[in-house]
Amino acid sequence: MALLILSLEIAVRLQIRLRTKAIAAELGIAVKTAKEHRANLMRRMHAKTIVELISMCQATA
Repeated sequence: MALLILSLEIAVRLQIRLRTKAIAAELGIAVKTAKEHRANLMRRMHAKTIVELISMCQATA
């Protein structure tokens, strides 16, 4: 799975309030990988919290 697609898949699952462990299990990736993608999304979108990231993702959807 391409990195951008994986990041988008994680963003979608964050919007429906899945925890990182559940996201990793659904996508068949390590929890650490899911956390790294989540952190990268937060950095790219300049979000300070997960709640802020989710709000930004919903606003752009």
